[in-house]
Amino acid sequence: MPYWSVSRFSGLFFFLVSLFPAVAAAQFTPDYEVLITTTDGRALKGRSVRQDSSGYQFWLKDARRETMINQDQIHRIDTLGLWSPPVGSYLNQIGPNTSYGLKKGEVYWRSYMLTANFAAVGITDYFSIGAGFDIASSILTASDHTFTYAIAPKFSIPIRKDLINVGIGGIFLNLPDYEGGFSTHNFYHATFSVGSRSRNLSTGLAMVQVEGNLRPSPVYTMNMNWSVKSFFALQAEILTGAPIEGTIVLPGIQLIGRRLDFNLTYPLGWNVGSFYYSPFPLGALSFKISRP
Repeated sequence: MPYWSVSRFSGLFFFLVSLFPAVAAAQFTPDYEVLITTTDGRALKGRSVRQDSSGYQFWLKDARRETMINQDQIHRIDTLGLWSPPVGSYLNQIGPNTSYGLKKGEVYWRSYMLTANFAAVGITDYFSIGAGFDIASSILTASDHTFTYAIAPKFSIPIRKDLINVGIGGIFLNLPDYEGGFSTHNFYHATFSVGSRSRNLSTGLAMVQVEGNLRPSPVYTMNMNWSVKSFFALQAEILTGAPIEGTIVLPGIQLIGRRLDFNLTYPLGWNVGSFYYSPFPLGALSFKISRP
């Protein structure tokens, strides 16, 4: 069988849930340098430790100790040096089906092989929306139209902060040579994640709509984003199910910069009983603007 059955996927889902204690114990805070400007004009430099709704905890370099600054005392937080907190977990290697959205005011842009471009903005801390266009599909189909367009809203619902998240969203496509605007070819996805933005495991499903008709069975997804260092993360994505007639596996890496991310993945999989792989890796360049 070229794709996993529902029973196999449900087994993997419960296996993921069983990993909750291990993932929680292995949580990782990226080690990057910050400059905090307080409301009374003080400038404090140190290493990030943890941030939550109550305040910002970090290693104060001058005093060589950890300290906490209350949230209402913070005027601005700037990242220093090369590395900064990742928002790259907003997307997988190719898909947006993660449980993590952008925070209010965050902006994220990604270009896949310079042909598919996608940008998103955080409207609130729990809702973000993206839009993009792709010229490769138009070239491959010799279409008279130039672009494929996409709109991608996403809700990110924290069940337990930095440990359990649920994501719900969609991808609405406007394809060349199809009438009906964004109503004919769409994806609707839901994802459950264990872990933080920096280290997480996720599983979910996506319903596929083709030419206005919803496919009866979903595409199942599993993905991992695992920061090894503040500047380097391992990533993997699996998509399987009847709508894609097989299984796609996307192992890869992410290099995390202060404003730029670079993703590299090597697609392989099974389709209608045949194994295939890409002759070369696929790259994506991302740019992020984090709120103060």
